[in-house]
Amino acid sequence: MCDDVKIKKDSSPEEEYHQELVETESIVAMLYNQKQNGNIDRARSLGRKMAEQVDADDGEFCFGYDADENDQVVLQRRMLLAFTVKRGFELFCPNMIVTKTANNQFFDIIHKNSPHIYEDIQANGAFSYYTLCIRDSRESEKCIGETFATLSGHNGDKIYSELGEALYLHFLDLVAQEVNKLEFVK
Repeated sequence: MCDDVKIKKDSSPEEEYHQELVETESIVAMLYNQKQNGNIDRARSLGRKMAEQVDADDGEFCFGYDADENDQVVLQRRMLLAFTVKRGFELFCPNMIVTKTANNQFFDIIHKNSPHIYEDIQANGAFSYYTLCIRDSRESEKCIGETFATLSGHNGDKIYSELGEALYLHFLDLVAQEVNKLEFVK
Protein backbone atom coordinates (compact mmCIF):
# COMPACT_ATOMS: atom_id res chain seq x y z
CA MET A 1 0.00 0.00 0.00
CA CYS A 2 2.87 2.38 0.75
CA ASP A 3 4.42 1.69 -2.63
CA ASP A 4 1.92 4.06 -4.24
CA VAL A 5 2.99 7.03 -2.13
CA LYS A 6 5.82 9.12 -3.48
CA ILE A 7 7.47 11.72 -1.33
CA LYS A 8 8.89 14.76 -3.02
CA LYS A 9 12.41 15.52 -1.97
CA ASP A 10 12.96 18.94 -0.58
CA SER A 11 14.74 21.19 -2.99
CA SER A 12 16.45 24.42 -2.29
CA PRO A 13 14.94 27.73 -3.40
CA GLU A 14 17.75 27.99 -5.96
CA GLU A 15 16.87 24.61 -7.45
CA GLU A 16 13.18 25.51 -7.59
CA TYR A 17 14.02 28.84 -9.24
CA HIS A 18 16.24 27.10 -11.79
CA GLN A 19 13.50 24.56 -12.60
CA GLU A 20 10.91 27.33 -13.05
CA LEU A 21 13.34 29.22 -15.27
CA VAL A 22 13.92 26.16 -17.46
CA GLU A 23 10.16 25.58 -17.78
CA THR A 24 9.53 29.24 -18.62
CA GLU A 25 12.27 29.27 -21.25
CA SER A 26 10.78 26.13 -22.80
CA ILE A 27 7.32 27.71 -23.00
CA VAL A 28 8.74 30.92 -24.49
CA ALA A 29 10.65 28.90 -27.10
CA MET A 30 7.51 26.93 -28.01
CA LEU A 31 5.48 30.14 -28.28
CA TYR A 32 8.14 31.71 -30.49
CA ASN A 33 8.19 28.64 -32.76
CA GLN A 34 4.40 28.61 -33.05
CA LYS A 35 4.40 32.29 -33.96
CA GLN A 36 7.20 31.83 -36.51
CA ASN A 37 5.57 28.88 -38.26
CA GLY A 38 2.23 30.70 -38.53
CA ASN A 39 0.29 28.50 -36.13
CA ILE A 40 -0.62 31.43 -33.85
CA ASP A 41 -2.26 33.27 -36.75
CA ARG A 42 -4.00 30.06 -37.83
CA ALA A 43 -5.25 29.50 -34.27
CA ARG A 44 -6.67 33.02 -34.11
CA SER A 45 -8.37 32.47 -37.45
CA LEU A 46 -9.83 29.20 -36.17
CA GLY A 47 -11.14 30.88 -33.02
CA ARG A 48 -12.74 33.67 -35.08
CA LYS A 49 -14.35 31.27 -37.53
CA MET A 50 -15.84 29.13 -34.80
CA ALA A 51 -17.08 32.16 -32.83
CA GLU A 52 -19.02 33.23 -35.91
CA GLN A 53 -20.81 29.87 -35.86
CA VAL A 54 -21.97 30.32 -32.26
CA ASP A 55 -23.61 33.66 -33.06
CA ALA A 56 -25.08 32.60 -36.41
CA ASP A 57 -28.79 32.09 -36.79
CA ASP A 58 -28.19 30.01 -39.90
CA GLY A 59 -25.53 27.66 -41.20
CA GLU A 60 -24.11 24.90 -39.01
CA PHE A 61 -25.90 26.10 -35.90
CA CYS A 62 -29.22 25.13 -37.53
CA PHE A 63 -28.24 21.50 -38.16
CA GLY A 64 -31.35 19.49 -37.26
CA TYR A 65 -33.29 22.65 -36.40
CA ASP A 66 -37.04 22.41 -35.88
CA ALA A 67 -39.14 25.59 -36.06
CA ASP A 68 -41.04 24.41 -32.97
CA GLU A 69 -37.94 24.59 -30.74
CA ASN A 70 -38.44 26.86 -27.76
CA ASP A 71 -35.92 29.39 -26.42
CA GLN A 72 -34.48 26.87 -23.94
CA VAL A 73 -33.63 24.43 -26.72
CA VAL A 74 -32.06 27.21 -28.81
CA LEU A 75 -30.00 28.32 -25.79
CA GLN A 76 -28.84 24.76 -25.19
CA ARG A 77 -27.88 24.41 -28.87
CA ARG A 78 -25.58 27.41 -28.44
CA MET A 79 -24.17 26.03 -25.17
CA LEU A 80 -23.50 22.65 -26.77
CA LEU A 81 -21.90 24.27 -29.82
CA ALA A 82 -19.65 26.44 -27.64
CA PHE A 83 -18.68 23.48 -25.46
CA THR A 84 -18.00 21.30 -28.50
CA VAL A 85 -15.84 23.96 -30.13
CA LYS A 86 -13.73 24.18 -26.97
CA ARG A 87 -13.54 20.38 -26.81
CA GLY A 88 -12.68 20.20 -30.52
CA PHE A 89 -9.77 22.60 -30.03
CA GLU A 90 -8.46 20.29 -27.30
CA LEU A 91 -8.79 17.22 -29.51
CA PHE A 92 -7.65 18.50 -32.90
CA CYS A 93 -5.19 21.35 -32.40
CA PRO A 94 -1.55 20.24 -32.60
CA ASN A 95 -0.44 21.51 -29.18
CA MET A 96 -1.57 23.38 -26.08
CA ILE A 97 -0.33 26.77 -27.26
CA VAL A 98 -2.45 26.54 -30.41
CA THR A 99 -5.37 25.17 -28.38
CA LYS A 100 -5.24 28.00 -25.85
CA THR A 101 -4.79 30.66 -28.54
CA ALA A 102 -7.80 29.40 -30.52
CA ASN A 103 -9.86 29.10 -27.35
CA ASN A 104 -8.96 32.61 -26.15
CA GLN A 105 -9.76 34.10 -29.55
CA PHE A 106 -13.04 32.17 -29.66
CA PHE A 107 -14.25 33.50 -26.31
CA ASP A 108 -12.86 37.02 -26.89
CA ILE A 109 -14.81 37.32 -30.15
CA ILE A 110 -18.00 36.01 -28.55
CA HIS A 111 -17.55 38.43 -25.63
CA LYS A 112 -16.99 41.36 -27.99
CA ASN A 113 -19.58 40.61 -30.68
CA SER A 114 -22.24 38.74 -28.72
CA PRO A 115 -22.05 39.69 -25.05
CA HIS A 116 -25.48 38.15 -24.41
CA ILE A 117 -24.24 34.75 -25.59
CA TYR A 118 -21.01 35.16 -23.62
CA GLU A 119 -23.02 35.90 -20.48
CA ASP A 120 -25.20 32.86 -21.13
CA ILE A 121 -22.08 30.69 -21.40
CA GLN A 122 -20.68 32.11 -18.16
CA ALA A 123 -23.95 31.79 -16.23
CA ASN A 124 -25.07 28.41 -17.56
CA GLY A 125 -23.88 25.17 -15.96
CA ALA A 126 -24.01 23.22 -19.23
CA PHE A 127 -20.22 23.18 -19.69
CA SER A 128 -19.78 21.49 -16.31
CA TYR A 129 -22.34 18.81 -17.11
CA TYR A 130 -20.86 18.14 -20.55
CA THR A 131 -17.35 18.02 -19.08
CA LEU A 132 -18.53 15.38 -16.61
CA CYS A 133 -19.84 13.34 -19.54
CA ILE A 134 -16.41 13.47 -21.17
CA ARG A 135 -14.56 12.58 -17.97
CA ASP A 136 -16.87 10.00 -16.47
CA SER A 137 -18.57 8.19 -19.31
CA ARG A 138 -17.39 5.53 -21.71
CA GLU A 139 -20.28 6.57 -23.92
CA SER A 140 -19.63 10.29 -23.75
CA GLU A 141 -21.61 11.09 -26.90
CA LYS A 142 -24.70 9.37 -25.51
CA CYS A 143 -24.24 11.08 -22.14
CA ILE A 144 -23.93 14.46 -23.85
CA GLY A 145 -27.12 13.78 -25.79
CA GLU A 146 -29.00 12.85 -22.63
CA THR A 147 -27.62 15.91 -20.86
CA PHE A 148 -28.69 18.12 -23.76
CA ALA A 149 -32.22 16.71 -23.52
CA THR A 150 -32.33 17.32 -19.77
CA LEU A 151 -30.97 20.87 -20.01
CA SER A 152 -33.43 21.58 -22.82
CA GLY A 153 -36.35 20.62 -20.57
CA HIS A 154 -36.92 17.26 -22.28
CA ASN A 155 -35.48 14.85 -19.71
CA GLY A 156 -35.72 11.26 -20.91
CA ASP A 157 -36.99 12.25 -24.35
CA LYS A 158 -35.23 9.96 -26.82
CA ILE A 159 -35.66 12.39 -29.73
CA TYR A 160 -33.91 15.22 -27.86
CA SER A 161 -31.23 12.85 -26.57
CA GLU A 162 -30.50 11.74 -30.12
CA LEU A 163 -30.57 15.35 -31.29
CA GLY A 164 -28.03 16.34 -28.63
CA GLU A 165 -25.76 13.45 -29.57
CA ALA A 166 -26.06 14.26 -33.29
CA LEU A 167 -25.36 17.96 -32.66
CA TYR A 168 -22.27 17.12 -30.59
CA LEU A 169 -20.87 14.82 -33.27
CA HIS A 170 -21.75 17.26 -36.05
CA PHE A 171 -20.18 20.24 -34.28
CA LEU A 172 -17.08 18.18 -33.42
CA ASP A 173 -16.72 17.22 -37.07
CA LEU A 174 -17.08 20.88 -38.02
CA VAL A 175 -14.13 21.80 -35.77
CA ALA A 176 -12.04 18.94 -37.17
CA GLN A 177 -12.73 20.12 -40.73
CA GLU A 178 -11.73 23.70 -39.90
CA VAL A 179 -8.52 22.55 -38.21
CA ASN A 180 -7.66 20.44 -41.25
CA LYS A 181 -8.35 23.32 -43.64
CA LEU A 182 -5.91 25.56 -41.78
CA GLU A 183 -3.06 23.04 -42.16
CA PHE A 184 -1.35 23.65 -38.84
CA VAL A 185 2.36 22.91 -38.69
CA LYS A 186 2.98 20.01 -36.33
